[in-house]
Amino acid sequence: MLRSLVGSEMCIRDRYQRRVRGEPKTLMLVLYAVSGSQPSRAVIWLLKIKQLPHRFVRTIPPKDTSTTEYLQISATGSVPAIDDDGFHVWESAAILTYLCDKHGWEDLYPKELRRRAQVDQWLHWHHLNTRQVQAAYCMPIMRPDLVQ
Repeated sequence: MLRSLVGSEMCIRDRYQRRVRGEPKTLMLVLYAVSGSQPSRAVIWLLKIKQLPHRFVRTIPPKDTSTTEYLQISATGSVPAIDDDGFHVWESAAILTYLCDKHGWEDLYPKELRRRAQVDQWLHWHHLNTRQVQAAYCMPIMRPDLVQ
């Protein structure tokens, strides 16, 4: 299924047709995601808020994400992921920051270092949250000597 959507033959044919018509070579951004996934929704919302044309490819883990073709787009086999004219980015925070930088959306991702650091805090907060949950549930089993 994914091969037909992202196969090189389709991309080459589309680029050729655009060149013949005098259109830019750039292809439309492709978002591989599933709307039930919170990280996917963050990217979907950004694209909708900024009205960026894109093609949405409903990608259901693990059925669609464990194929050889998809693993070339997302090394972790996770959603969301994007294909921006052959450049692949996976992980929602990386996609969000990439798109903001690419399109100059400084209202959402400022260039000024301190303001950007404040945005980055929230983009990466889930790391701490995940570790705290993991520690609360796994630490008593894995390292009972550290539990008080």
